[in-house]
Amino acid sequence: MKTKTTSAASAARLGSAILTALAVAAASAPAFAADPGKMVIRNDSKSYVTYYVPSDAFFNCDDEPQRGFMIADVAPGAESSPFTFLRTDGHGCNGRQGQFTLVPTLPNVAAVGQQFSYDSHGGMGFQPDAPTVNYLSRLKQRADGVYVWTVTPSGQ
Repeated sequence: MKTKTTSAASAARLGSAILTALAVAAASAPAFAADPGKMVIRNDSKSYVTYYVPSDAFFNCDDEPQRGFMIADVAPGAESSPFTFLRTDGHGCNGRQGQFTLVPTLPNVAAVGQQFSYDSHGGMGFQPDAPTVNYLSRLKQRADGVYVWTVTPSGQ
């Protein structure tokens, strides 16, 4: 049986060609990075309200907003500044929803947190549904892609 030998130069050229092919394939492969989304909060109450992400609530595969994140003193009838929501990539989160909770600090009411769930392209919804215990919760997406969460306390 005849054995074919390869010179060191031929092996180096073959190795270089393989590395080049791998680099081209990696550069043209689809990206799996999550796209960030934007949200504003509309305070549909008669009081200044602070909204926060609690440390012990519904939270998973979420890079932003982090636990402890807070939007303070949103004026009655006003919108907050936009903030980013971003799903975690990797770490078991690819193919899963990002999830976080926001709690409004309503005057004289212990508010229930609103749970949000969103995908890697910034599409968002309530998880599972909007609470109706002590405030009305609505979520709409504007033409510019920004989500507006409107909180209206019961009785207003």
